[in-house]
Amino acid sequence: MVNDCTIVVLNYNNADFIDACLSSVSSISRDYNVDCVLIDDASTDGSQQKISKFSGEFNRTPTIIKNIKNIGINASIKK
Repeated sequence: MVNDCTIVVLNYNNADFIDACLSSVSSISRDYNVDCVLIDDASTDGSQQKISKFSGEFNRTPTIIKNIKNIGINASIKK
């Protein structure tokens, strides 16, 4: 099955906003064939736990990448 699109969510210490972001992305994934990649860049504010909890809300299981240390936006996307 071909994806309609791939959505990449890059997060670093955005626990206050990540729920709204993931809710929006998961609602899109219900209507379209979406491949989702969630990248956490070594957050220390509980974001990683929220991402892990939210992954069950997606139509298809997202790819979750948890960086061990903060490597920045460019390096995270290149992974």
